[in-house]
Amino acid sequence: MRFIRGLRKWLFILAAIGLVAAALFGETAWFRELKGEKFYEERELQVEARLLPNGDLRMKETRVMTFHGDFSRYRRQIPAKGFGDMRIVRVAEAALDYQRISAANGRPAGKYTFTKGREAGSDIYNVELYFTAKNESRTFVIEYLITDAVKVHADTAEFYWQFIGRNRSVDIGRMTVSLELPPGAGPDEIRVWGHGPLRGEVRKVSATQLAWQTTDLPQSRYLEGRVTFPVRLVPQAKVLTGRIALPGILAEEQRWTDERVAEQRKNWLVLAASAASGLIGCLAAWWLYHRFGRKFRGPLELDYYRELPGDYSPAEAGYLVELGALKPQAVSASIMDLARRGYIRLEPATTPDTQDVLVRHLRPVDEKLRPHEVQLLDFLFRQVGQMQPTVWFSALKTFRKAERQAMADFVTAFRSEVATSVTAMGFFEQHRTGRKIAKAGFYIGMAGVVGFYTYKLFVPMVAAMIVAGAFLLVWWKSRTLTELGQLQYDQWQAFRRFLKDFSNLDRAQLPQLILWEHYLVYATALGVAAEVIRQLPVVYPELSQPDSQFGYYWGGMHYSHYDSAGGVSSSFGGLASVSEIMSSLDDSWSSALSGLGASGGGSSDSGGGGDGGGFSGGGGEGGGGGGGDAD
Repeated sequence: MRFIRGLRKWLFILAAIGLVAAALFGETAWFRELKGEKFYEERELQVEARLLPNGDLRMKETRVMTFHGDFSRYRRQIPAKGFGDMRIVRVAEAALDYQRISAANGRPAGKYTFTKGREAGSDIYNVELYFTAKNESRTFVIEYLITDAVKVHADTAEFYWQFIGRNRSVDIGRMTVSLELPPGAGPDEIRVWGHGPLRGEVRKVSATQLAWQTTDLPQSRYLEGRVTFPVRLVPQAKVLTGRIALPGILAEEQRWTDERVAEQRKNWLVLAASAASGLIGCLAAWWLYHRFGRKFRGPLELDYYRELPGDYSPAEAGYLVELGALKPQAVSASIMDLARRGYIRLEPATTPDTQDVLVRHLRPVDEKLRPHEVQLLDFLFRQVGQMQPTVWFSALKTFRKAERQAMADFVTAFRSEVATSVTAMGFFEQHRTGRKIAKAGFYIGMAGVVGFYTYKLFVPMVAAMIVAGAFLLVWWKSRTLTELGQLQYDQWQAFRRFLKDFSNLDRAQLPQLILWEHYLVYATALGVAAEVIRQLPVVYPELSQPDSQFGYYWGGMHYSHYDSAGGVSSSFGGLASVSEIMSSLDDSWSSALSGLGASGGGSSDSGGGGDGGGFSGGGGEGGGGGGGDAD
């Protein structure tokens, strides 16, 4: 169950990380390329416009596009509103003029079509360019003439135009617009506004040159310009309204400017609130960690601990050292300890093909055994051994394959008993207040990330991500041990270091050899048995003697094997046999327990007076517009 709970937690965390990655990088080119996605980018759009004295508009659109994958068409659409007619002047790339065809058959490269049709109940002009492009950048030029683009009122002339509309499939990285007016007016007689982008700049370069520019224009926003100027600049204009319009235009633009200022103020408030929330969340996570999560510090920094820190079983020690996980080596150590205490005996037997170990039951269960040790003996001899007094290690692997559910039930029960006994010792935090609060903070933060991402509120989303990350860190790092548990944990770690390094220490400070049979059991639980066995003969040369009885209950004194003639003979193995026993134990339990879960942005100020500045809100009623897409 611990494994399943841990898996659920990690799956949730991975899903959260995936969401964050999608939010931050999902629309970036390198991430989409990594996924092998076909897409294109409109890196730059440069619009050069010129108003003629008759009110017509000469337009030149130059767009730089990068294609990822195979593409063969770009389509530019312009709604037929706010002007008279549209005529194509030129379609080209750098050194290639496209030829107009009446209909496209197979999208012939270097050709284009120009048609007028109806979509969604409105007239629309379509320009389609045909080419072949794959994983490259191309620059396309479309020049066209718009008739009757200027309205002449009784008190002013008005040019109101969407240079690009909303109907696009991609954002535009950078967009610049220059408009040339007919000469004859002073700068103070020209008023200019911009609508659409959240950030950018509108400028009167001179009395005849106006400019709009922005970056990262979302596909959901248009870029629109509005200009008023003296009527005398367009003497041949044909669209005459005969009404007083300038006061209404100024009032409308002022209202839209005020709306944009309010929107900017709101954005700053959101930014400030997001920053404050992120800071408060991080401070709360920091306080939570220092109040509930920081590990207890022992009174002394221990390099080595030369005796067993506590009188409890190797499985319980392993469970504590692994902070609540149960590894196969803990079961191996339990079997070795039962042999050391005389309940079982391990007898290695080597055949020409395999190496196996026979476990022989010697003593009945008594009150000195802990519940998990009783479960282990019952499992070995009643379930695996089928009520026989002996069982081979190799039978564990066979049992695991044939009785997976029974094996899983034993693992769950064994771990539960170990966890219950260790919990009763007061080593682990019971309420884990810090982890629970941090977990709740992480979930709340991730809920904020999802909500803000859904509504495209990226600044609050980043703040929520930071808060979620801070609480996630506290969740991971919060202590799981009580003060007593931390002290015992530190002592066991110091004891583990002693087991690894004891051959380098002063012999006079080392324990007697007889104690190492006990220590070796716990070395197995701590995962350092191989290091201990390698060092023992160096420190205690008597272990190399043929008559050494060190670890005889593990088969260390005497064992049977098959000789070259196929007969059975006996020999003394000493530590070599002990090492083989332990290796076989770990291999058997690792195989038996495998798969069973044994372990567990800023903008310029908007200008309402028509003298330039930033873009204002409102608008959307200018002529032209439209968008484009490629496939």
